[in-house]
Amino acid sequence: MQRYKGSIKSSTTATSSSSAAAGIWSLTEQMQAKQAGAWPNASIILLDYLIVGGGAGGGGHMGGGGGAGGFLTATGFSVLPSTAYTITVGAGGAGGNASSSTVTEQGTSGNVSVFATLTGAGGGGGGGFGGASGSNTFTASISGTTMTVSALAATLVLLVGQTFSGTGVTTGTSIVAQLTGTAGSTGTYTVSASQTVTSTTMTIAIGGGKSGGSGGGAGGGAIRNGGAGNVPVTSPSQGSVGGNRLDSAFDAAGGGGATGVGGTQFSGTGSIATTVLTLTAVSLGTVQIGQVITGTGVTAGTKITAFGTGSGATGTYTVSVSQTVTSTTISTSGIGGFGGAGTSSSITGTATTYAGGGGGTGDSTVGAGGAGGGGAGGRSSAAVAGTANTGGGGGGDRDRVGAAGGSGVVIIKIPDTNTATFSAGVTQTPTTITGFKIYTVTATSTTSETVTFT
Repeated sequence: MQRYKGSIKSSTTATSSSSAAAGIWSLTEQMQAKQAGAWPNASIILLDYLIVGGGAGGGGHMGGGGGAGGFLTATGFSVLPSTAYTITVGAGGAGGNASSSTVTEQGTSGNVSVFATLTGAGGGGGGGFGGASGSNTFTASISGTTMTVSALAATLVLLVGQTFSGTGVTTGTSIVAQLTGTAGSTGTYTVSASQTVTSTTMTIAIGGGKSGGSGGGAGGGAIRNGGAGNVPVTSPSQGSVGGNRLDSAFDAAGGGGATGVGGTQFSGTGSIATTVLTLTAVSLGTVQIGQVITGTGVTAGTKITAFGTGSGATGTYTVSVSQTVTSTTISTSGIGGFGGAGTSSSITGTATTYAGGGGGTGDSTVGAGGAGGGGAGGRSSAAVAGTANTGGGGGGDRDRVGAAGGSGVVIIKIPDTNTATFSAGVTQTPTTITGFKIYTVTATSTTSETVTFT
């Protein structure tokens, strides 16, 4: 550092110290910030937070699992004393019904949770089986990323996250947002891929999971796409995608969790020697850790527990049960996909997992809910709801309504020298650990509730 007459001002801007603890400035940084008029306000309060949106409902009628609520957490967030900050806990979404309908079989997305300027997205609803023949077509053109819909089948409702196809349409194109027109009907939409397509008949993959903080799993009955995670887009990402449903079996996929994608299905050819599964061919789908497999001679309940040389296609995998199986068809046929795993947080002083996806359902067995409050799929017994205040997705059901998603949660951790005061409609539980006060907010009466720090 160079010295000047009457000062110790440096001639160059100091870079932030990577070795300093969070929130601590080096002497050089302090000096230059003061010179620049950027000296921090001594009254600013630094806090930690966890925000989880409401989990989505599972689909009905061969329904996929609901996606978990979006998961956001960080330390050192700055707030000003005596300033009211918005706080909202998102409710879980309702499950889809068991009738054959393109709209109501799909689970409802969860609601957002909010603290200050931060929003935890709601999970994406699980898909259902689908609708009657001919009810999944519409007429539209695309210019760039704007699609103009001029007509659609009477029973079809266009939803964010739906994937569609048509002559000249880029494979995998999906609906990102509606811009104008009647909700879910004629009007303009933003799509995921820029392209030019003249007016033509397009087909929706009915039953696919909605996009949300974590994607909903797809429904059964035909090829269906799980919802995309991290919608709306944030950095870091809030959630994972829902699993995709294949046309090889009558089953449904799981919803995405905070970190884990929803379980899907696969079909291939392989053999098992002790606990090593060797797949020589995979004809449909993707192999995932956590899948339960079936096949001639395969022990019931056998699960894929680890990748070997394979990572989704051919290769070797570790399975949960030692056995010997000669080459045969190995698949997840008739088995509901599992919910994606959530994420653990220790903000309260105890490690707790939040935001697990809901499990799908199948003809043979159902998928388990993801760790973090995800509900299991239903078949002989009803699907399981997502756990309250975890943002877990609800399970999809085979013949009944899907299960509801779990409500979200907002947790705030402040130094014990400070206090948080909440408006009357906030339900919260205060606790303490050494040096800190922790407020776990489990419900809010309105979206205008607030918290003030002193």
